[in-house]
Amino acid sequence: MKRFVLLATVWAGLAAAVAPAGIIVYRIDFGPDGQAVQAGFEKWSIENGTTAGGVRNIKPVDNPTVHPLLATTVTAGTDDPTAKAKMVALTRGGPPAAGTFTYTDLLKDFVGSVDDKNSSPTLGIVLDGLLEGHRYNVRFWSFDDGAAAGAQKSDWYIAGQKNAFYNYSYDSSKDPQTNTDTRASFVSFFDVDKTRKLSFQAKYAGGSQVSVVLNGIEVEDLGAVGVPEPSVVGMAAAGLVGVAAVVRRFRTRAAR
Repeated sequence: MKRFVLLATVWAGLAAAVAPAGIIVYRIDFGPDGQAVQAGFEKWSIENGTTAGGVRNIKPVDNPTVHPLLATTVTAGTDDPTAKAKMVALTRGGPPAAGTFTYTDLLKDFVGSVDDKNSSPTLGIVLDGLLEGHRYNVRFWSFDDGAAAGAQKSDWYIAGQKNAFYNYSYDSSKDPQTNTDTRASFVSFFDVDKTRKLSFQAKYAGGSQVSVVLNGIEVEDLGAVGVPEPSVVGMAAAGLVGVAAVVRRFRTRAAR
């Protein structure tokens, strides 16, 4: 009976050694200047867009827009070669707090991309200052409280991947009930190279409002690819020592 308890302990230790343990390194709230920042997030802001007479007056911003916070770059673009892209930063009323949802300040404003042909706007984001050789989990929130009812769709890609998160969708007529209702995520399945940058892009994929919006992002460092932390190495070594002890015990009994 003891041998089975020992083996179970050894395998439990090895399983714990390979379990991923992430560290949140970025939490950014995107939106216009002067707006409230969601608790636990840092603000990334650009010049405010305005509304006059029911018509959105978008003030173009030179691209790429670089903010010193966390060396984050956001670029408005379009897949239509005949169109011109513009950056927009707007504030809405925001969905009300309900259920366990508390991210009203995060979802009430955003930065986004539109183009003058209402065809195929894109939004590019580059995160700088990451660790070379590490893998990251990127979570994003995309919600416009002012969009018409119905599904607003967008496709999100990490550089080097196809359809990292395909056909993301939200409906502004359905208020979120949790802080993850309008959030999606994807993992960077490649090593961050010596540039220490992670690039991803969002593309409009359908809906009455031809735009792509970004309220916030959260970036989790999953650690170096193929290089365990010292604590993990120690746990694995302890597990192997246990396995060796069991093998020696079996051999000793067999020799008797």
